[in-house]
Amino acid sequence: MIDPVTLAVLKGRLEQIADEMDATLFRSAFNPIIVEASLSEF
Repeated sequence: MIDPVTLAVLKGRLEQIADEMDATLFRSAFNPIIVEASLSEF
């Protein structure tokens, strides 16, 4: 069983990781190189 403090720390860290992933995806979605590369695949 995980104590409440450890659980809160892990929850906060996982939320931070998810936020960083979201920011990275948002930046790459507007990167012209990514857009051109994905269009050339079709």
